[in-house]
Amino acid sequence: MLNRISDKQLWLWYWDKRLSGEQIAQMLGCTKAAVSMRMKASGIPTRSVHDYPPTEKQKEAWRKNGKKLSTYPATKAARIKNGKARIGSRKRSDYEFGGHEKRRTDGYVVAFVPDHPHATAEGYVAKHTLIMERSIGRFLREDEVVHHINHIRDDNRLENLRLMTRKEHQSMHMKERHAERRNQVC
Repeated sequence: MLNRISDKQLWLWYWDKRLSGEQIAQMLGCTKAAVSMRMKASGIPTRSVHDYPPTEKQKEAWRKNGKKLSTYPATKAARIKNGKARIGSRKRSDYEFGGHEKRRTDGYVVAFVPDHPHATAEGYVAKHTLIMERSIGRFLREDEVVHHINHIRDDNRLENLRLMTRKEHQSMHMKERHAERRNQVC
């Protein structure tokens, strides 16, 4: 049935009569997905959320939450807020190691230094590694790691960092784990 309907008729139902895709699908006895695909193939744009007037329930919720019914004041307020939030933020030239920094999901801070020998495929190096390398004046060897003394992964102050071999580092953490387990049992 959907194939027999012209693009003009589909446009009329969707845009002029303001029927939803689900309502059109029920009229034609097909699925909403079929109507959506046909509209896309015909080049009929879909309506956005802003094309619908707010319901009374939405207006009441906005009144309770203090949101104005007009979107312009809220947008203007958001622009002002975002503009003030960016004042004093760092610019690209301010970064210590040349590239932008970000926090990984595991809590470590990494910096974009793509030409570093220990950079990941994306070009990032752990910031604590860069700080330690700057302090000792050379790149870390393969068997060396930087340990956070207070175990806070984004605390990259030099006094909180300690250069260790991988073996020493693993041994120290294993001893800490065993001590924690002994303390939990008692």
